[in-house]
Amino acid sequence: MVDLNYAPQPTPAPAPAVTLRPASGLTRIWCGLLLLTCGVILGIGLWLNADPHGVNTHVQLGQPPCGFLEHTGYPCMTCGCTTSVTLFAHGHWGQSLYTQPFGFVFGLINLAGVVLGAAGVLMGRWYGPSGLWLYFKWPWWLGGLVAAMLGGWIYKIALMRWL
Repeated sequence: MVDLNYAPQPTPAPAPAVTLRPASGLTRIWCGLLLLTCGVILGIGLWLNADPHGVNTHVQLGQPPCGFLEHTGYPCMTCGCTTSVTLFAHGHWGQSLYTQPFGFVFGLINLAGVVLGAAGVLMGRWYGPSGLWLYFKWPWWLGGLVAAMLGGWIYKIALMRWL
């Protein structure tokens, strides 16, 4: 007996082939610049020797000692940052944080830049936050960096005065 209500089932369409977007040369260039910039900063930190007093490591680069510190006896906003980044680059993260918290944060940002830049150069794709997100959140980023710098400065003054 023939079933008149029988209709052959349609065969499902094959899944579309996954196509990878070609690696963007511009993305690789930007990631390479990020890798180079952050790598040079950490490389200089690795090349320097941290000053045991927590300030004036930058003198090894031919720069004069901190004039603000010499004239007032108080550290400037960035006093200890070069020393802190140098300690960070040498893997002494606890000492880096103790010496100047903002320098430690700056070291972390540069380490993230090296990792994200290297991944972008190798893969041809940006793995960090989107440019659109960064664009709309820039007041938060800038405010956070300024707050970290002011907090590090207050900490450094207290460290050099009372600790």
